[in-house]
Amino acid sequence: MSPSIISVIATLTGVTPDDVFDRVSDFASFGDHVPMVDRITVTDPESRDAAGYVRSSSWSTHFRGGLLQWVETDTVDVPGRTVTFEQSSGDLGSFDGRWAVRETADGAVEMAFDAAVDIGIPSMADMLNPVAAQELATGVHQIVDGLFGSGVVSVETGSRLTQR
Repeated sequence: MSPSIISVIATLTGVTPDDVFDRVSDFASFGDHVPMVDRITVTDPESRDAAGYVRSSSWSTHFRGGLLQWVETDTVDVPGRTVTFEQSSGDLGSFDGRWAVRETADGAVEMAFDAAVDIGIPSMADMLNPVAAQELATGVHQIVDGLFGSGVVSVETGSRLTQR
């Protein structure tokens, strides 16, 4: 199988890295900004501390006339300002990645989203995985616009097909 890799990097101003991380790690709010989201339910972690926590999130998104559903495990690293995720069950063959936030040398904030997605149909992977990656990139762009609006300086997207 050949998962598609998607990378979205947004440069933001007028916000702090902590504010960006707080918004980006609030998956439950994404539905307010992204029309393709049907529903996201985040399960509170059993314990939470300053270093971070692990939680579960259930997703339902519109995809090509149907609903795509999955559950993922999210590892939230508060000091590192990252959320790594991995699908634990659902419609996709595999889906994993991370959100990361950092301050740049010039004082702006960079928010990066990187993910690998495999739709799970080996005979159609070369055709469907890039479509899924493009839909995912569109959703991330909508999240960035919805969360940060006029603070968005630039958004770059890259994708490629890779062999695992």
